[in-house]
Amino acid sequence: MRRKTVKIQFRTSLEEQRVLVAAACARGYSNPSAFARAAVRKELSNRDELTQAEQRVAASFDRLMAEVTRLSRQQQALFALVDTFAKTFLTCVSEPPVETRSQAAALASDRYGSGSIRDGLSKGDRYRRYGCSRYRPHTGFRSRIDR
Repeated sequence: MRRKTVKIQFRTSLEEQRVLVAAACARGYSNPSAFARAAVRKELSNRDELTQAEQRVAASFDRLMAEVTRLSRQQQALFALVDTFAKTFLTCVSEPPVETRSQAAALASDRYGSGSIRDGLSKGDRYRRYGCSRYRPHTGFRSRIDR
């Protein structure tokens, strides 16, 4: 049984006709119609590939949005946990007695006075650890307790 064919015609300019004939001959097609049919087939198949690529990109964006939403919820839960911990800690831990406040402030000044803590050591401890005798700890620290 013979396949039914449909004749489709389209108009081109004289220059486009010359380019079409030259391209058909250069690429080994028997005539410009065969070249045009191959070009149409290729264009239609590329559209399917493009649609599949678009679907993959859309699925990737959907997965990313779900991941970002999940991370946002985890961040909110972590913030709430830290907030609750801080409130509980500050509620349960009493302030130092009046007699020892100046001593506590001096210890805090010695420990945190440099403003930079690395590896659990204050700046003064690091200098003393490596034998630097020229370091003098910061003495201008005033806590809210002393004010």
